[in-house]
Amino acid sequence: MWNCALRADDLPSVSHWKTVTIGREEVIVTRTRTVSIKAYFNVCAHRGMRVCTTGEGKSRTLQCGYHAWTYALEGDLVAAPNLTSMPDVDRSRYGLRPVHVREWLGYVWICVAEEPPSFDDTVLGEVRTRFGQVESIDNYGIESLRRGETKTYDVAANWKLIIENFMECYHCATIHPELTEVIPEFADGLASQRKNGEVHGSNFGEDIGGFTVDGSASGFEELPSIAPAQDRKYYAITVKPHVFINTVPDHVIIKGWFPSPSRARSSSATGCSCLRWWRGPTPGSWTSPRPSSSSTASTSRTSTPVSSPSPRCPPRPTR
Repeated sequence: MWNCALRADDLPSVSHWKTVTIGREEVIVTRTRTVSIKAYFNVCAHRGMRVCTTGEGKSRTLQCGYHAWTYALEGDLVAAPNLTSMPDVDRSRYGLRPVHVREWLGYVWICVAEEPPSFDDTVLGEVRTRFGQVESIDNYGIESLRRGETKTYDVAANWKLIIENFMECYHCATIHPELTEVIPEFADGLASQRKNGEVHGSNFGEDIGGFTVDGSASGFEELPSIAPAQDRKYYAITVKPHVFINTVPDHVIIKGWFPSPSRARSSSATGCSCLRWWRGPTPGSWTSPRPSSSSTASTSRTSTPVSSPSPRCPPRPTR
């Protein structure tokens, strides 16, 4: 599956990198010298150690702290102790293992599978289900909006229950009466924004000024490129497995859910990130770190029989 990993402008310039956790895999996402964004499993090709041990940084190369194997931002092995004494080591074979990357809506989407599913059929297919056509979401200009606020929650629940809760509105009248005042059709338990097979969005109430808790105007300018049919309407898209996109005329809300690998065995942990985007200055953000998995548990880990040519450090046996 394709996973929404981070906002592209979280890597503001060449040499910036971040680590993200996808399931039990930890991935390095970096902006290379050609300004493109690349991603790799955070696993050294030598002994399977983590290359990046902090959440983010800026460096011209990526170096493993165990034996100082050093990689270019493009993933190639460029240096290692005594490498010139090991002519049988083919540098092209021992680079960082790449992860599939796509940029869309100003976000970096990654897939850790060997063969990724079609981005068009899966991610963009969800947009067609809600909007009728991909071009409709382009009207919001999400890739050019700036971050207004970020909140991170730690939810002690199976993350799939949260997904199911978001996708139905049977509970809205009971739990969210203010929301049903803003969007009256939610009081009937409807949350699909489709009627008789036609996309219609959810209309604001007659006296509602904006998508706020009390229905008052938000104070933000309306996004300049939305179509007349999108005015005073709310749309919600679920992009499997873990992303919600909510659009209203003056801002966009992106929610991402990140199961915690440290507690996944009990299926009781969920990380919830809610990102809100709008045109205008950035007042600030609130975030908390997400747990990272150990590289030794990564399915990308390989046994590489390469070491210093010393009898005290024999090559690691292959399996």
